[in-house]
Amino acid sequence: CGGNGAAAQGINSRLLPSSEACWAYDVPSGCWFAVAVGVQVAPRPRAMSNTTGTVLCDAIGGKWLLVHGEDLDFAWNDTWMLGPLGRAQDASMWYWTEVCADGLRQSPSRPTPRLHYSVKSVAGHMGIVVGGENFEDDEVILDPWKISLETLFSGGGGD
Repeated sequence: CGGNGAAAQGINSRLLPSSEACWAYDVPSGCWFAVAVGVQVAPRPRAMSNTTGTVLCDAIGGKWLLVHGEDLDFAWNDTWMLGPLGRAQDASMWYWTEVCADGLRQSPSRPTPRLHYSVKSVAGHMGIVVGGENFEDDEVILDPWKISLETLFSGGGGD
């Protein structure tokens, strides 16, 4: 993979992503690249990652990965964005930012903590967290929560 210390080649490589890191895969080269190298702030590793993220676009065409919720041990209600996304070779320059960061582990300003939910993109710039089960009592959650990159980057948050 071009001698890059932050890259690993092949799906079966021993240098492949650990559960504590985030990696980007470059299909043409067959290489993995470490994401957000050297950052101090990042979300806990996610569980059920196939249902907890979507890509949103900002006003200038930048793409961001929106990630919400559960990790391997608990149903959190933290929401994070990674970006601006680009070529996998540049993944070390991407950075994480927490949405509605207020210092609380569980916060009423973020979506209800839930299991088995979906995060979807609407109109390219808006993310919706919808469905799932309440992490405390297994009751079905029907309330949608939305976040708009237009609102977020202008100083607002989600609702």
